[in-house]
Amino acid sequence: MSRISLARWLPFLSWPRPDRSLIKGEFWAGMTVGLMLVPQGVAYAALAGMPLITGIYASLIPALVAVLFSSSTRLGVGPTAL
Repeated sequence: MSRISLARWLPFLSWPRPDRSLIKGEFWAGMTVGLMLVPQGVAYAALAGMPLITGIYASLIPALVAVLFSSSTRLGVGPTAL
């Protein structure tokens, strides 16, 4: 299977390759969002009367799916009020 056909199913393969400074910035941006997103997801789960682990799943799984299968490099997903 060629890289082009793989990129059709896994769009992140065709993203431009970041340099070291961009990766550092993206890391800190991800840490900042993660520090807000996980507690917010847990709080939403508590308000909904669901097990708290549901909020953690709702915070992490949509982000992982979006990274692997979205063609956008900037996308907001998860239990947030964007």
